[in-house]
Amino acid sequence: DPKASHDAWKFMLDFASARAVICSGDLFKTFADFQQELEGLKKTIAFESIDDLCGKYSGGYGGENVKPDDVLEILFTSGTTGDPKAVMLTHGNVLSNVEDIYTVLELSPDDRAFSILPIHHVYESTGGLMNAAYNGCSTFFARGIKPREMLEDLRRAGPTYWSTSPLILEKMFVRIRKQLESMAPSGTPSGEPPCG
Repeated sequence: DPKASHDAWKFMLDFASARAVICSGDLFKTFADFQQELEGLKKTIAFESIDDLCGKYSGGYGGENVKPDDVLEILFTSGTTGDPKAVMLTHGNVLSNVEDIYTVLELSPDDRAFSILPIHHVYESTGGLMNAAYNGCSTFFARGIKPREMLEDLRRAGPTYWSTSPLILEKMFVRIRKQLESMAPSGTPSGEPPCG
């Protein structure tokens, strides 16, 4: 969470016994500095250089012997009332959810997911990102939840699948309604069309 405090990040990395961090470039120095303070943290990777990392392992990587009860991810609460609380999800937990989603929503590599919610939230992490990966879909990551940017990104992405929340849909509805209300009496919009 980019809004988390320095102490919260450090607490989470230490609690999770993190060995590596992938972060945006503007946070790179902050996380790289943690390597001095946290014994187990060995590597900080800027998300902007992820293509280099993917290229390095494009031929594959020796598989791990992963069991269903092994921890896949640790998600943390915001920590507004104290230290962030950890929720440990196993491979079995997440895979069970993803397989359940597949029973009602069959996706394929021809589909494209649209990601707007923070990946550190379990709904987006499981229902959006991991579900898309499980089905071989590509994922378009939106810039943020500002209505104008979100609509531009939706047009650009051309998604066939979008896991979202009522708050996001409400923001879009309010924006569309405002544009419709600003239409001239002749029925001609005064600005850009509400949706592409």
